[in-house]
Amino acid sequence: MIAALKAVDPALAADQAKAIGKALNVCQEIKAGKDDTTLANNAAQRFSGGSVTLTPEQGAVIVAAVKASFCP
Repeated sequence: MIAALKAVDPALAADQAKAIGKALNVCQEIKAGKDDTTLANNAAQRFSGGSVTLTPEQGAVIVAAVKASFCP
């Protein structure tokens, strides 16, 4: 998952502990049954900050990485 975050923007993986925490939040939303659009928008907002501003499309990439890595 860290590699996928780096592919979106290297700054997303600068603090791996924070990245994992944010990914766990995404996982909770996946398990809560939120729709794909909401998941992508929320992930983009959650991972944006500092010098990084993500689009919903980048949020969708993060959601896919979370689903594939540790949120079956």
